[in-house]
Amino acid sequence: MAVKDFAVNELKVSNLVAHCDFRNAASCKVMGKIGLTLVKDDGVRQYPKTSEIARELMYSFII
Repeated sequence: MAVKDFAVNELKVSNLVAHCDFRNAASCKVMGKIGLTLVKDDGVRQYPKTSEIARELMYSFII
């Protein structure tokens, strides 16, 4: 919650957006814990070093 609170209170942002690889359950859990909501589950990312393509999730929090 500290990151979200800092962004809202100090940086005065109006929304936060975060992306993660759908296979990274720990990142998904953290995003939920800090109050972000899953808004898109059909994104795609490609890792530059391996050219691996993976499904990407997008989470958001709008103030």
